[in-house]
Amino acid sequence: MAKILTVPELAEIVGKAPSEIDDKDQYLKFAADLAALVTDHFGGHFGTPCYVEEMREVTVAITKDENIPEGGGIYVKYDPEGEL
Repeated sequence: MAKILTVPELAEIVGKAPSEIDDKDQYLKFAADLAALVTDHFGGHFGTPCYVEEMREVTVAITKDENIPEGGGIYVKYDPEGEL
């Protein structure tokens, strides 16, 4: 029998990834897969994820494409100093 997950449950699992994935290369791949999912649905192109040691976090650059609406779309509230 299968487990049936709701979208909020899937989002919760994604949010737990930093504490569940302990291999750096595996986590970088997870970040790339997640960035691909987000940009496929909300527009933009993503760069190679990188681990920022001083932040102890993985970051991914998103650049604008024709699918991001004027004003930045869903990305507008993130990294207010960055530009699309």
